[in-house]
Amino acid sequence: MSCPSFAEHLVAFSSIVDAAAIAGGSPYGCGSVRFRFSLCYTGGIDLQEVIAYVQERVEQGVIDDPSNLKNVPVILFSGKNDFLVLLEVMRETAAQLSAFVPDKNLYRVFNTSAGHVWSLDHGECGCPSCSLGGANKCCDVNNCHYDLSGDVLRKAYGNLRPRVRATGQLHWVDQHHYIPKPANSSVAARGGPTGHASLLFEDFAHPQLQPSPLQSPSPLPSPSPLPSPSPLPSPAVRGTTLLRYGIVYVSTGCKGREDACRVHVNYHGCMSEDWEERERWVHSLDLNEYAEANDLIIVYPQAAGDAHIGRGCWNWASYIDDPFFDTRRGIQLGTVHALVQDLPNALLRSRLSPPGPDELDAISIELA
Repeated sequence: MSCPSFAEHLVAFSSIVDAAAIAGGSPYGCGSVRFRFSLCYTGGIDLQEVIAYVQERVEQGVIDDPSNLKNVPVILFSGKNDFLVLLEVMRETAAQLSAFVPDKNLYRVFNTSAGHVWSLDHGECGCPSCSLGGANKCCDVNNCHYDLSGDVLRKAYGNLRPRVRATGQLHWVDQHHYIPKPANSSVAARGGPTGHASLLFEDFAHPQLQPSPLQSPSPLPSPSPLPSPSPLPSPAVRGTTLLRYGIVYVSTGCKGREDACRVHVNYHGCMSEDWEERERWVHSLDLNEYAEANDLIIVYPQAAGDAHIGRGCWNWASYIDDPFFDTRRGIQLGTVHALVQDLPNALLRSRLSPPGPDELDAISIELA
């Protein structure tokens, strides 16, 4: 389970990210530049080319100024027994990010024997329990005696209260309501794997999508009258699919005051559309437990993927389907961003139970 949507969101929205953790991903642009896709899994990536790709996107005006990254702590996690996305790929991810992130803010955690998983500091799934991915719990998390979730939260916020039992509420929010209308474009995009990632947002009011200096965390906008859902664009190309519902954990301390709480976004790796597997991921990372202790909201957006991009995967390379997939104008990234901006309203419209099997509909967006 690997997904560079993490690196994509980090780079595209660098002005509003407090901190990030990437597990088993690949460099920004790995699926878009002129070398074999397999290198995004095995290593041997042309670092100058992926660094230049960042600048290319800057010149197109579709990502934030990467100079913002100098203030963003980034944790890179990869295990010695990850045989899906090899450790060398994450070393190359570190090398790319080091062009923008100072060494004091770039944390390489490459010393465990983990497989292609998220790391915990407790639990029954030993390290390594799963090297090539799979559908059981131990292919989600390994107890590698390293608390990845707590580490990224501490990097973002400093003092962090210890995790407690998660007694807050899960909400299923309608992602389709926030899908941006695709724009025609004359910008030619060129053509990694997907991994796990967590991103912490500090400035939720970002309507113009322009780079801005880092600020103290801003509250979410207060709920406003609910707009009618916009008509969705017409059907179906590959690579931009989202499940209808994403999952949001609202800690007890944030109930009724969602606009005052900080938000953490976690991108899953590739997985089936089965809600049981997706809920297991949501409950396995300790993020909800930290949220409960520290008055946080955790957003778990949900991708559907397809045979082209990978089952249950985020769009990491489908430049044909969405030329801006790795930018602020990307369909998937734009949906997640819009959802976070309007989170109080999204929660007002949410449901408190998972959808049934007939409601697992994914939507694909056709570019005009």
